[in-house]
Amino acid sequence: MEDRRQHYRLPISLPVEVSLSREAGRLTTTSSNVSAGGVRFLCSGETVRPGERVSLRLIIPPAPGRSSRVTAMETDATVLRVESTNHDGPAQRYAVACRFSSPLRFN
Repeated sequence: MEDRRQHYRLPISLPVEVSLSREAGRLTTTSSNVSAGGVRFLCSGETVRPGERVSLRLIIPPAPGRSSRVTAMETDATVLRVESTNHDGPAQRYAVACRFSSPLRFN
């Protein structure tokens, strides 16, 4: 099976603020991986749908010995997939894969 990914995925847990274009508004969650082309994050409930456009803000914590500031990176993205991560637990969790519309930019 061939891997079609264009970018290396970094398995990293970062706070992610997701702004939705409809009445669901905004959610705060955590990434499971990030690449130059997109992000995967977890959420409870089917909050987002494939094809939906969202605005993302990834929060980068201070780096000991390098920076004492919290930094944010922002971009718009399109939801590619929403997949259930647990099939037998009481609280349904979903993995959401998004493709960045443009490169991440520092805020």
